[in-house]
Amino acid sequence: EPELHAQIEERTRTLGAEHPATLGSRLKLALTLDNLGKRGEAFRKMEAAYAGLRDVLGDKHPHTQTAKSILRAWKPE
Repeated sequence: EPELHAQIEERTRTLGAEHPATLGSRLKLALTLDNLGKRGEAFRKMEAAYAGLRDVLGDKHPHTQTAKSILRAWKPE
């Protein structure tokens, strides 16, 4: 988790917050948080990653679709 936070900071600084590589790192962070049992935080991070991916790559892009399906699966009842 700390390494992903550092990667996101570095990519944000060098590539920008909306760069696909930065957004991909945000998606990976959300998955990692979920694996660590932090579903609530993971869900919020995935929502942000999905919004960025949708805006940058479009709704039909495979990465955007992946984030969207994960959000559906994680949605709190």
